[in-house]
Amino acid sequence: MMPTTRKRQRSSSLTLSTAAQAAACRCNAEWEALKNSSVLLLPPTISIVKEALHKLNDHAASVVVKIAAFDMDDTLIKPASGGVFSKDDPTDWQWVHPEVRSRLQYLHRSGFLIVLCSNQMGIGKGSAWNAAKADAIEAKVVLLSRDAAVPLCACVATRNDAWRKPSPHMWQLLVARVEQCVRDICLSSDAEMKADVAVDCEAYSFYVGDAAGRSTPTLAGRKKDFSCSDRQFAYNLQLPFFTPEQIFTSEIGHLLQEDMRTTRFGETESSVGAKRPSYRVSTALLRESVPSPGAFSTSEFSWGDVSPEALQTLPRTYAQLLVKAITPTAVKTISLPSTPPFFALPGQQELIILVGFPGCGKSSFYHRHLQPYGYCRVNRDTLQTRVKCIRAAEEYWALGRSVVVDNTNPTAADRQAYIDIVKKHTQKKAATALLCPVRIFYFTHTRGLASHMDAVRAYVEGVPRVPPIAYNVFQSKLELSMTTEDVAALGIEAVWAIPPVACFDDAPAGTGKAFYLLL
Repeated sequence: MMPTTRKRQRSSSLTLSTAAQAAACRCNAEWEALKNSSVLLLPPTISIVKEALHKLNDHAASVVVKIAAFDMDDTLIKPASGGVFSKDDPTDWQWVHPEVRSRLQYLHRSGFLIVLCSNQMGIGKGSAWNAAKADAIEAKVVLLSRDAAVPLCACVATRNDAWRKPSPHMWQLLVARVEQCVRDICLSSDAEMKADVAVDCEAYSFYVGDAAGRSTPTLAGRKKDFSCSDRQFAYNLQLPFFTPEQIFTSEIGHLLQEDMRTTRFGETESSVGAKRPSYRVSTALLRESVPSPGAFSTSEFSWGDVSPEALQTLPRTYAQLLVKAITPTAVKTISLPSTPPFFALPGQQELIILVGFPGCGKSSFYHRHLQPYGYCRVNRDTLQTRVKCIRAAEEYWALGRSVVVDNTNPTAADRQAYIDIVKKHTQKKAATALLCPVRIFYFTHTRGLASHMDAVRAYVEGVPRVPPIAYNVFQSKLELSMTTEDVAALGIEAVWAIPPVACFDDAPAGTGKAFYLLL
């Protein structure tokens, strides 16, 4: 049974009968569970989309749907109970600001489709499913719609997977539904457009969220933003991004301006009565959505672990890249060749130990740069135990093969077991002490970049992400002093510092594009 809605006060300056009627039609029964319940969708309908549909005056074959998208928690509402998080109670909420209702009404009346995009990971943790929380969220959104007298649509990500913001997947799902509604409108008997009309859901849309990477107090009463995921989401969609403060505390006349390039669907010169104007986000407000020069590196906000600038400035190839190598006698800067092999030593037997965060691309590095030259791979993910890995490495070495130990290998003890294999065989062949033909390749990727690369893999290939605890464990265990004395004490040839490179030559389709998203 639906919880009783709270009594709302109507503004005398607004005619809300149509909006209120549409909002009242939103009900719990409309919700859909999609993508193995990773997404809960309160879908757009033909009648709702029609109100946000606009024709381009100079392009009859194209239409636009103007979308005003919002995060929910701490952007539109906050817990009425005063807690950090809402209870599993659909009535535990209040608007973050007195102007929220009127601004939503204003945007809807001005021809925008109002959409909520919310992460609610507490609903589906792992294989568990919190039905009470799911029901509460669904009922809450319906209550918001009725209280605001605005027909809301919503996408809710329930798990920590590829559907969760800042991934663009939930937006793409929503857009597909909107486009279907437009096609259905075109098929109606009184349609003004052809069914093959091009639909643009981004050109006039924008996104509002509180997770903006700021270190200052927020409208919802937080000391600072908990993350930058909302700003990242808008960046991935290439939509203008605004904070709740920009939308709800500025003058209402600052938000929109009349748009002369579009006409609302159904409006013609012969329409009876006054034509409804078409609106877009104001030029002044759009200027506020663009980060000021240097914002990537100032205190204005932080993108988080990885910024667009950091990704875009990564080299695209190892060709002629400078790499630091520490030997027992010197620290060298090696200029890699202009053509492969960049790292392999064909014709020489050696052992290479890879060291780096989970997800930083060690296996891809092996397959791309070492496997083609006959190097054998030892990997715990496939062999399961450390003992089996050591045994396999020794067997390969005894056969005269070069070996790559493709594990995280954070501790000195992890690496020493493999160095000892080579020492044992080397000492049998030489009466005098020699440097073992061993190189350690330390991947200098930050934790943030490694996590990003893993997120890209999960996004493209649909596989689970590496859990955060795996990064914590590696970071806490890492032992790697890169000095000439350390290398001499190990009795190995060198430690190489391998820099990150954005190379997608043999990566799965879509990897190159996904890499530059903030996931």
